[in-house]
Amino acid sequence: MIDLEERVNRVFNPDLRPLVREAYRCYVSGSARDAIVLTWTAVCADLIAKAQILHEEGESHARDLVADVERAQGSAEAEAIPIMLALEKSLLGTAEKLELIDFTQRKQLERIRDDRHLCAHPSIRPLGELYEPTTEYARAHLVAALEAVLIHPPSQGRKIVDSFTKHVVDPGFVYDTAYLTHTFFDRVRPNARFKVVEAAAKFAVLAIEDPEIKIKPEKFADRMAKCLRSFADRDADLVKRAVAKQMARLETAEPAVQLQALGRLGDLPAFWAALAEPVCNLLNTKIERIGSRLLFNGITTAEAKALALVALPELRTTLPALGEALPKLGPVSRAQVIGQGRTPTSPPSPRGS
Repeated sequence: MIDLEERVNRVFNPDLRPLVREAYRCYVSGSARDAIVLTWTAVCADLIAKAQILHEEGESHARDLVADVERAQGSAEAEAIPIMLALEKSLLGTAEKLELIDFTQRKQLERIRDDRHLCAHPSIRPLGELYEPTTEYARAHLVAALEAVLIHPPSQGRKIVDSFTKHVVDPGFVYDTAYLTHTFFDRVRPNARFKVVEAAAKFAVLAIEDPEIKIKPEKFADRMAKCLRSFADRDADLVKRAVAKQMARLETAEPAVQLQALGRLGDLPAFWAALAEPVCNLLNTKIERIGSRLLFNGITTAEAKALALVALPELRTTLPALGEALPKLGPVSRAQVIGQGRTPTSPPSPRGS
């Protein structure tokens, strides 16, 4: 059961929380009609406030809506009401263009709007019967409004990904899992949330070189892998889907990229859930060759990270070459592997389990 009161307390706009709480109190007291009217009022006020914020940030699609609001605010009541009524009709379409809602959420909010009209004008039904919504219906509308818009900041899908990328690439980047999940996962709408996780997966798996990113691809990929682990703690299935989308590209990537991905993500269950058996066998062969080279003068960092996975008992079964390669290494190479200091917190399950 959804904790409705807890969601009401999470309404993003502090100016609107009293209004949403009033809608909640109406629902609790059995006043379904009033709850629906107030819920739609809160949705309108919330979307207008968010459009104004996006307009200040340079979003062109918000310009006309903000201009209408300002025109209504500067007009006499008789002129302002028709302006706001017209704005209300197009509000959800504008919100969808602004990526404040998606198509499905628009349909849910349209139903709230239609039921608000029935509540405010109960005799407009064909035979003149009064419209009597149930409290369960009022609750469903309030939940839909909260989940679609009211608890979220004015972040658009493409802009939240840009913000996330800028945060990770920043020279002063600090890995703080509580901040990451709060800002870029918990407070983000589901469709934008997947875009954030997908971006993390793409760079973590493939170490893509992007001219807009001013740090080395490997370093950026390592940071994204850390973010991916934090997101996996919130929703492991979502991370599995995002990582799986990158696997076809990993299969055809350069051998160095494949080995780096293993060392970077080898302790992440989502990596093994999406990895095809032939690719797993290929990685095992790569590890065998590292051990067979008998390099007494050291190995590369990528090779050391991959061999450090030997610390995971489950992976010694998945990649048997791990246990065989380490004893063959010279002292310098062993020290490099040990220096990775891998201490997994949630070991992956063996393939096929």
